[in-house]
Amino acid sequence: MDSKICLGIDPGISGGLSFLNLDSGELTPYRMPVDKSGKRTELDICEIIRLIRLHKPCRANLEAVHAMPRDGGVGAFAFGKGFGILLGILATLEVPVRLIPPQTWKKHYDLIKADKEKSRELASRLFPSNVDSWRFKRDDGVAESALIARYGNE
Repeated sequence: MDSKICLGIDPGISGGLSFLNLDSGELTPYRMPVDKSGKRTELDICEIIRLIRLHKPCRANLEAVHAMPRDGGVGAFAFGKGFGILLGILATLEVPVRLIPPQTWKKHYDLIKADKEKSRELASRLFPSNVDSWRFKRDDGVAESALIARYGNE
């Protein structure tokens, strides 16, 4: 692939996808596409595939998440299922993946133990033209996907 687009992913229902042009620094962020038509909100697989095909990233930086002891069984299973779906989509579309633990990128940006508001503030400083993409608290995953995309390319 000769694309200079890197995809940053904060997985999960409230996460985000951010496509960073490595030449221009232009960022195109999205809330994680979800399907609310069933009993549970799930990732919208077709829309995620459509966005990745549209932007044609040369690689993806995916936050390497895992279930926490305080997570309930149903929630942990759903979260893991979503993470696996994202890995499967990227593999199927032949997008190389770099797994980045949250502690790694958050330490780099001095966000360890910081609330999600700090991620939104930092993303706003680094990507001022995209402030509206994470204007609301519920969009912290979009801001973090932008930071993950940037971290993997510094």
